[in-house]
Amino acid sequence: MSDEVLGLHDVGVRFGSHWALRHVTLSIAVGERVALVGPSGAGKTTLLSLFNGTVAPTEGRVSVLGEALPSSGRRGRGRRTRIGTIRQGFDLIGSLQVVHNVNAGRLGRWSVARAATSLLRPRDIDDVRAALARTGIEHKLYARTDELSGGELQRVALARVLVQDPEVVLADEPISNLDPARAREIMDLLHTLALRRRALLVALHDIDFARSHFDRLVGLRQGQIVFDGAPNVVDATDFDALYRT
Repeated sequence: MSDEVLGLHDVGVRFGSHWALRHVTLSIAVGERVALVGPSGAGKTTLLSLFNGTVAPTEGRVSVLGEALPSSGRRGRGRRTRIGTIRQGFDLIGSLQVVHNVNAGRLGRWSVARAATSLLRPRDIDDVRAALARTGIEHKLYARTDELSGGELQRVALARVLVQDPEVVLADEPISNLDPARAREIMDLLHTLALRRRALLVALHDIDFARSHFDRLVGLRQGQIVFDGAPNVVDATDFDALYRT
């Protein structure tokens, strides 16, 4: 499609003798909200990692924002500033205050000098506070990150993406550590990100949220796509086959 921002073209990923993904073709357009669903070990995290460049394909072709991967140098750095990622491990520095971890979303656009001085005197405090308020933890602005709960860490990672303001958002189980009420708030917030023509690709275990908050459901099992369709097209039989033991 002409407005494709994320693309996999007959992609396979092998770790040793194990194929984590095999013959995967997927195209995501500007503004689409896509939920990636499937059992543990299906390859969801590997698929997301292809798009942020932390995993390279063994075979096939990956494209992001119209550019073939892998890429390096200035073009690669520029592309990474346009992609926001929320990983299961969060990628936060525990010894720093929350404000600095949220501001890390700006590092791709800041000079080294600006980033260094911000560690001494945090910059753009109002923007950071607003992002934390949207995730429900404004009061944690100056808390040490290693003193937060798992759910609070998840919300700091989301606030970092909000201040980054990327064109593509990749999220790996972004509500796994949250209570149901907070999970819905975070899913609502992620849902609104795509309204400003961002592409959103989220790996989820919660089928109800996948149905209610996304335009497309992509089912992944044993490293292969078994369905790809709108929520009103994918039915209970498809999910039964996806999660059968």
